[in-house]
Amino acid sequence: MKLHQHHQGGRVLAGVLACTVILLFATAPAFSQTNSPNNTARYRDDKSAVVNLAIQAIQQLQAQQQTSLQATAEVAKSVASLRRVTLWMGGALAAGMLALVFYERRLVRALRQRALPRLPSPGAALVPQLLARGQALLSHNEAAAALARFDEALALEAGNADIHVKRGLALEQLGRFDDALASFEHALALNASLADAYVGKGDVLNRLERYQEALVCFDQAARLQPKPAEAVGLPA
Repeated sequence: MKLHQHHQGGRVLAGVLACTVILLFATAPAFSQTNSPNNTARYRDDKSAVVNLAIQAIQQLQAQQQTSLQATAEVAKSVASLRRVTLWMGGALAAGMLALVFYERRLVRALRQRALPRLPSPGAALVPQLLARGQALLSHNEAAAALARFDEALALEAGNADIHVKRGLALEQLGRFDDALASFEHALALNASLADAYVGKGDVLNRLERYQEALVCFDQAARLQPKPAEAVGLPA
């Protein structure tokens, strides 16, 4: 609003000065005819001064307009920059809130899992009995019946690596070497330090004539099995 009034005032001043110059030029012939040469020279000097004053006023007005335009452009740039910063901050804040909510949910879930006791399944007490029964059947070459007991135990406790090892032994005795190999590998996936699983896997690989792989398994089993001195608690 102030800039608009300033421009209007400048335009009025320029118009007045322009009218003054026009009147001076218009009355110059009459004034020169009715006055003396000295008055004529003075009038010309005054006319030149007025013209110069008008030119200076117009130049000042142009400079003020240029300054106003530059200031307006700078304000527009600042507003655009502020808008971009505001949008970026809003996006960052939203992302931060989402990350915080996600972290809180994970934290609450972890605390709940830690707070709740892990209760054994109702049939977990039957697993040792099933394994003992299956092992007894396996020692009497009743591999099919032993496999059935091991499968029952596996249904109650699928994450038990020992069950997978015994199941692999029963499958090997039945001649189902591919299934036995899968069972031993499953046991090692659950417990990579189980020497019996490497021995069983090596036996099956040997039957499948994959001798080099079998040697690797036997070597790994030998590394995992305790030495005689370690077994009785004596220094090696």
